[in-house]
Amino acid sequence: MACDQLATKTYRTLTNFHAKGGRDSGLRIYCLSWSDVDDDLGGTHWYLRDGEDGPWIDLEIETAAHSESVPYSVGRHRSFMTGYDCPSNRTKRILEELGLLEVRA
Repeated sequence: MACDQLATKTYRTLTNFHAKGGRDSGLRIYCLSWSDVDDDLGGTHWYLRDGEDGPWIDLEIETAAHSESVPYSVGRHRSFMTGYDCPSNRTKRILEELGLLEVRA
């Protein structure tokens, strides 16, 4: 499967976290539940932060102007379903296609 087919918006965040070194990168994972912002909204928004006070890194938005509508501070520090140290199988495939992970035998 081509890398662009695998790189959905959320997987951009997952892949970036692991490509930068995972837990050792100093990046923190955040998830915003839109229902925390408005009871009529649903879904989640995943993004990163560089350290405790660094800039927000949001690979789900198309342009910087879109970031104005995201209340980043409402999000919560989370881990991915596979934890911090092990990328999901889909993320591994993306990293392999990008040449950032050794291809499994």
